[in-house]
Amino acid sequence: MKKQYPQQDNLKNERINLWLKVLMALLFFAGAMVFSYPFVVDTINNFYDQRVIDNYQIQYQTAHKAQQKKQLAQMKAENEALLKQEHTTNIPGMGLVEDPFESALKNNVKPSKAYLQSHMIGAIFIPSIHVSLPIFNETNDELLEKGATVLQGTSYPIGGISTHSVLTGHSGLPDKKLFTDLDKLKKGDLFYIEVLGEKLAYRAVNFKTVLPTQLESLKIVDGKDLVTLVTCTPYMVNTHRLLVTGERVPFVEQKMTKQIKKAQAYHQNRLLAFAVGIPIFCLLFAYFIWRKFVYYLCIKHRYDFVF
Repeated sequence: MKKQYPQQDNLKNERINLWLKVLMALLFFAGAMVFSYPFVVDTINNFYDQRVIDNYQIQYQTAHKAQQKKQLAQMKAENEALLKQEHTTNIPGMGLVEDPFESALKNNVKPSKAYLQSHMIGAIFIPSIHVSLPIFNETNDELLEKGATVLQGTSYPIGGISTHSVLTGHSGLPDKKLFTDLDKLKKGDLFYIEVLGEKLAYRAVNFKTVLPTQLESLKIVDGKDLVTLVTCTPYMVNTHRLLVTGERVPFVEQKMTKQIKKAQAYHQNRLLAFAVGIPIFCLLFAYFIWRKFVYYLCIKHRYDFVF
């Protein structure tokens, strides 16, 4: 019968403990990576959105003023034509035709950069929930996944008496927040819209949760300058629509521009934090594993010290 020495028992126990600790560390590491994935991807996508918005702003700063005025005049004419249609409520995507929120979830087509640029007309900023997104001139499957979209049949978001623009945005996408946090807005919170170089400010005054077929709240109101933000609710269920209506208020240049820059900087700072934090976490994890192996290798040898 082979004799088992205490040293061998200890070595075996340490080896088992080592592998258990390594396994637990690997499981923790994998869990941390899976948990952080949506936040990292959302941050990267938002950082990309900032680049898109910045490029748009640069284009219109360098564009000829006559071109901007022509585009604004065209949008204004379409808003006036819409007003003459007796405050229509025939709004696509809100119950009278296929709901764009439902169809976009099934869409796998990635639009080209040129396509996005051709439909981009501005940007929306909601500082209280860190939203900074491009605005596109129509609602369809491709554009809904990239930012906020103007719902066809509603006014363009260029301001003006007796206008009501409806901006739609997704909630609960795995790789992008978009309007996911819209339910965290409070009455009195401000959001800002920049279209063709024009900056507009709106204060949230009304919140409603409705069925996709309930359109009355989206009608033009005489004498009012309104913008309604629309998204799906409840989260991941999407049976209803959350409507947040804002009423136009004066744009205070210095104060409000500062808030817009703060909303844009949030995503840049967040990306920087991930860019620094994730490598540090990986290095610490690698150091932990290395230390455990060094400890195991040390106990395999017996050292006699003579003083």
